Amino acid sequence: MAALRTVNLFLAFIATIAPLAHVLELPSKLTLDGPLWLAIQQHLYRGWGTVFGPVEIAALVLSGVLLISK
Repeated sequence: MAALRTVNLFLAFIATIAPLAHVLELPSKLTLDGPLWLAIQQHLYRGWGTVFGPVEIAALVLSGVLLISK
């Protein structure tokens, strides 16, 4: 059980990296005009969903497993 909690903590930490990066970049992004901001969003963050999406789902499922098994 302790190993599952450790894995869950690690996955939850990894899952928060992407949203935290967006929050930290927000002040700089607010200085951009609309078309440039959209171009940056579409090209710079193209692969993040394929990397962080499964991590977020795994963290959620493992949290549910730990909640039920307690």
